[in-house]
Amino acid sequence: MAVESLVKQLSHFAAPGMSSVPVSTHVGIEGASQSYKAGAPLIRSSGKLVTAGNAAVADIVGFAEKNATGVTDAAVPFIPAVPGISFEATLENQSTGDYVLARADMFVDYGLRVTSGGLWYLNKNDTSTVAAVIIDFVDPLGTIQGRVRARLLDTVTIYND
Repeated sequence: MAVESLVKQLSHFAAPGMSSVPVSTHVGIEGASQSYKAGAPLIRSSGKLVTAGNAAVADIVGFAEKNATGVTDAAVPFIPAVPGISFEATLENQSTGDYVLARADMFVDYGLRVTSGGLWYLNKNDTSTVAAVIIDFVDPLGTIQGRVRARLLDTVTIYND
C-alpha cells in the first residue's frame, strides 16, 4: 500500500485550551518557487516564508492557510506555530504505508514528513529528527493510517525563546 493512499493533510489547528480553529491568522511574504499545499509547515528564509524540508526540525513559523501561489513576494496567510497550538495529522510508517494506530503511540515524539503529493504526516519511522508529540487520538486504535492530535515541540519553532 502506498503511503499516499490514505494520508490527509495537517488540519484542524487549535489554540491552547481550545478544541477547534480559533487561532489568529498572520500574513507573511512568499519565498521564490513555492508549491506547498494549505496546512504545510512553513519556515523562515531571508524574511520570507517557504515550505519546510522533508524533516522539518527548526525555524517553523507556522502552517499555511492556503496553497502557495508560486509568485515571489505574494501574501501568505498562516497560522503561527505558537507554543501549545495543536493540529490533526495522519500517523504513518513511510516504508510500508499501512501503519496501524496503537496505544503505545500516545505521547511519543515523531518527525514530520511530506508525501510526493505535498501532504504532511507524522512519520512513525522517525524518532530521531522529531518535530511533534502525539497528545490524543482522533481515530480509534487499530485504524490504518489513523489520525491523531499533535503539538509541535517548542524546540522546532521560532517561538522557543
